[in-house]
Amino acid sequence: MSRYWRLAALVLCAVLLFTACGKDEVSFVYYTDAQIKTLDPQLASSQAERTAVKHLFSGLYRLDENGTAVPDAAVETEVSADGLTYTFTLDEEDVFYDGKNDPVAVTADDYVFGLQRALLPSTNAPDAGQFLCIKGARQVQQGADVSTLEVRALDDTTLQICLETADEGFLEKLAGSAAMPCNRAFFESCQGSYGLSRDEILGNGPFYLSGWSESAGLTLRLQEGESALASRLRIVPDDQKKTAAQRLSAKEQDLAVTQTAEEAKTLQLQGFYSQSFETGTTVLVFNCSQPAFSNQSVRQALGCQAAASVQSALEQMDGEWTVAEGLVPGAVTTAGENYRQAVGNVTFSLSLQQRYAAYQLGLSQLETDRLSGITVLVPDQEPFTQIYQTINQDWQRELGAFFSVETLPLEELIERVQTGDFDLALMPYLAQVNDPARILQDFVTGASGNVAQYENSQYDQLVENASEETTAGAQHTALREAEQLLLSQAPVVPLWNISQQIFLGEGFEALAVDPFGPVFDLTVTAE
Repeated sequence: MSRYWRLAALVLCAVLLFTACGKDEVSFVYYTDAQIKTLDPQLASSQAERTAVKHLFSGLYRLDENGTAVPDAAVETEVSADGLTYTFTLDEEDVFYDGKNDPVAVTADDYVFGLQRALLPSTNAPDAGQFLCIKGARQVQQGADVSTLEVRALDDTTLQICLETADEGFLEKLAGSAAMPCNRAFFESCQGSYGLSRDEILGNGPFYLSGWSESAGLTLRLQEGESALASRLRIVPDDQKKTAAQRLSAKEQDLAVTQTAEEAKTLQLQGFYSQSFETGTTVLVFNCSQPAFSNQSVRQALGCQAAASVQSALEQMDGEWTVAEGLVPGAVTTAGENYRQAVGNVTFSLSLQQRYAAYQLGLSQLETDRLSGITVLVPDQEPFTQIYQTINQDWQRELGAFFSVETLPLEELIERVQTGDFDLALMPYLAQVNDPARILQDFVTGASGNVAQYENSQYDQLVENASEETTAGAQHTALREAEQLLLSQAPVVPLWNISQQIFLGEGFEALAVDPFGPVFDLTVTAE
């Protein structure tokens, strides 16, 4: 279809929106407690924002059901022999369309402007670090003129990007929110409010935004000529009146992440299709700003004893949980390769005699014969309370460590930890993104996710070094070294793996889901 005829079709669909285009409408409804503050793709950060952007925009590439980059708006890609120059030929029929106004052709300059915005320090894009491999990107981040960035529009349908160093995962990065096109004229017309309301977003994706309010959430509708598992997508704020499982069972929503084994069993008995992903790790987190836990030997002794206790406890249970092999969970990949399988087990362990000796050394360094006034926060649900009993008994018997315990609802416990109001906590750590480097960055000095208040310049440097590697092998080596150092010093101790089950409503069994968030794309289906 030529661009002229596609534009005509879009205009016709707008005119007939409540007649022909409304027939046989299939809705996909998803409730979320993640806030939707913006639909600006360069600023999207929550899982709800990233999901919306996937449907509102088309980038050069899109991720398939395996997380592999496949062409989207790029109809042809040429890569130089040295892997440093990418030349993309764009789809001539691609247009920006908001469901109301006349469509606007997408040009190579829109991709240039999008990447420039992502890398400008003033934008503060959460994913800017992914594109530091582009030549001139670091200089722009440090204040150089944006024209320094070597992303060029050779003509309206030809885009060229030059890299500083070859990057095996570059095409996957171009499928991310930050690399989406941005119409320069429309952006400037918004005068600082781009992406903040229905009238201030202009996408080129398979869906357009037809409604957005704080109470009702987002409503997106499928563009004429596009195909997807649903013709309408609703992302609705969660009012907490029902669980996701209850809404799925009542056919009020179409995707649910189960919170308990009981919910999962109920949905399985009702015949709902599910996918299971290892997306988190139960951890023991020490508040390193607390005097007793500023001591590394104390943390190592308590952490290694807890890990040994958990292994013993899990052996007596029904096999639903498995011992963690690191902080980064098993579903995380890098450049299409499973990270955990690539780097192996990186946990730190001490023998019983070494644990006792380390604990006594720590007490000596703290000039005390026992720790007092320590309270351990534990979620008031299974298996946390059951397994903590084993940990606590072994701390007392093997180390002579006696602590108070406070059981709390999980949400309240997490809030306490995030505000630093804790000594020691047993809690789930769920990865929010499919990126091991971003997970390890949570424990860099001063990072917002660094609930352990851990400070180590060597670790900070290792994580920074890992982010600069551009081949999967080099990334794995650098990340393994950083993860090993973190776990050997024990500000956080991984104990057992957490698997989440994602259940899908009838008719959506083929939907491919990125479990980190989760984020889903109705245009991509699993084989």
